[in-house]
Amino acid sequence: MPPTFVDDLFGDRVSTINKTLIFDFIANQMAIGVTQSELISELTGVFFFHSIRSQLGKSRFALQHPQCGKIIDHLLADTFVPADKAIVTDHMVAQMAAGKTFGAMIVWAIDTLDRADHDNLVWGRAAALFFIRGNG
Repeated sequence: MPPTFVDDLFGDRVSTINKTLIFDFIANQMAIGVTQSELISELTGVFFFHSIRSQLGKSRFALQHPQCGKIIDHLLADTFVPADKAIVTDHMVAQMAAGKTFGAMIVWAIDTLDRADHDNLVWGRAAALFFIRGNG
């Protein structure tokens, strides 16, 4: 099987599971109409973030807050008020400060929505939206 764009781009620097997440991200962005230049801009922003991350010590986690916020905004849409989205985002950043990876926290967010009962007072509306998007 020939290497994919993601394989060419990341080589052995990224695990197979993370390459799959990256590929899925690219495919989803393209499916919703993100232009190639916007996608390249987003990916190069991630490269920049990754390259400076190791040089920043604990302050690097402050840089992860916007990335976590983007994920939460996309997953929860208007089912959570901004203050509640901030709580979830802060939780993701705190977990990363404790050693979890960004990818692991994305999986956590998706699994939380996938497993939540649609009648759940906190996660129900978001879980229903997630189900509709996935089965739409």
